[in-house]
Amino acid sequence: MSSAGIYTAIAAGGFLLILFVVLIAVAWYVVTALGIYKILNLYGYDKAWLAWIPYGQYYALGDVACGGAEALPMFGKDLPALLYKLWWIGTFVVSFVPAIGTWLGIAIRVLFLGTVFTKIFMDTENKTLEDARVIGYISGFIPIVGVIKFFSITGNSSK
Repeated sequence: MSSAGIYTAIAAGGFLLILFVVLIAVAWYVVTALGIYKILNLYGYDKAWLAWIPYGQYYALGDVACGGAEALPMFGKDLPALLYKLWWIGTFVVSFVPAIGTWLGIAIRVLFLGTVFTKIFMDTENKTLEDARVIGYISGFIPIVGVIKFFSITGNSSK
């Protein structure tokens, strides 16, 4: 095989790899948006279309979890509802902190998104806080877990 043939094969392989990664990313995005859209509709949320906007998803989930309340508890401390809707801005800000910014961002995501997932699981599955907390915080760390769980939820939210 000539060197031009080798370069062509490498380029074709690289293109196929990029195409595969893009297809996986699009599938991930669509599955996530559909799961969140389902939950937002279950709550009767009038802005369910936010499920298709990446950070709009987090705002909408925070909004339905707070359910019009001014605050939502996290480990016994009431925090303003706005924090649950806009926590993702904090992950962006702390990403600039040298050495620990990534870890702080993960901690913020797990705490706030985990609390939102926990509240949603409590509402939709009639679970106690203790029963919903573990899967809620796992979902905060790995959001696709919570989204897949959204597909298994049927019926109405208790809201």
